[in-house]
Amino acid sequence: MLSLNAAAQNKRAEKLYNDAMSVLQEGEESLAMDKLQLALEYDSNFSKARYNLGLLYRETGRYQQAEEQFSRLIRQQPAFPKALVLRGKIRLEAGRADSALADFKRAVLYYPNDYDAWHGMGTAHFMFENYEGAEEFFSKALLIFPEFPACYNDRASARMMLGKYNEALEDYQYAVAYMPLSSRYHNNLGSLYLRLGLEAEARKEFLTALENGEETDISINMLLLCDIAQEMNTSDSLNSDWPVYHLNQANIYAMQGTSDMAMKENTKAAATDDPDLKDYTCLQKVRLLIAMKFYEQACSELKKCPIAAEYKKLVCK
Repeated sequence: MLSLNAAAQNKRAEKLYNDAMSVLQEGEESLAMDKLQLALEYDSNFSKARYNLGLLYRETGRYQQAEEQFSRLIRQQPAFPKALVLRGKIRLEAGRADSALADFKRAVLYYPNDYDAWHGMGTAHFMFENYEGAEEFFSKALLIFPEFPACYNDRASARMMLGKYNEALEDYQYAVAYMPLSSRYHNNLGSLYLRLGLEAEARKEFLTALENGEETDISINMLLLCDIAQEMNTSDSLNSDWPVYHLNQANIYAMQGTSDMAMKENTKAAATDDPDLKDYTCLQKVRLLIAMKFYEQACSELKKCPIAAEYKKLVCK
């Protein structure tokens, strides 16, 4: 290899790169990576080969190796926005928001219309709990690329944290419209509907998410909260009977997502002589165990809780 002159080395590297792209189209990721590595041995400055090798490492979950390739590429070509953005995304996923933000800032200096970089800046600020900043940068990304469902979803989350529920609702709806098969987006939209007291609309979104076959645990748990919300809306007003008070407190905690506190209140409510109320606390206990993903305990509880039999297929294998 070392005996080849520079022109021959570059020609060999180019052929290996083309071969790598061909086998990659056939789904041979490992072979493609081998060929790209060999191409870089012939020509260490071959930016296309290094960029695509970094992409493959990232797509196959080899994040440290991917970051190393993008870092070398950036040292060779500092004004390479896509490499900066991809390294920034890897650093974000690793929880290193500070260094990720620095990469995104450099990327937009070189290419101000890089919507991925603006989106990355928004995500970093969201991690810093700077929700106003996150909203601002997500909005800049959407001005450049309006058909960006992930960005609508993320801006909605920032707006939720800012209490801008109507604007968040619109963003979640856009995300679902652009990606109707995304269970995550349907679950997020449903969660906001539930928070706004729109139980029927929320249930529809959770059922759609469940049909799409992703995030099924989340969809099931949120449907349980829909059941709780519906029963809270139709229940009689509170009286001085303390078990009823604790039962309603349990429902409130469940709606807030604090299942452990809900379970404590439900246990207090179970200390009642009213058979109907006792049956309901049993049902609620099963729901809470499922929400907390204690499926074996939920299945065991079902044996003494016939009223909760409908949940048997969900938790008993």
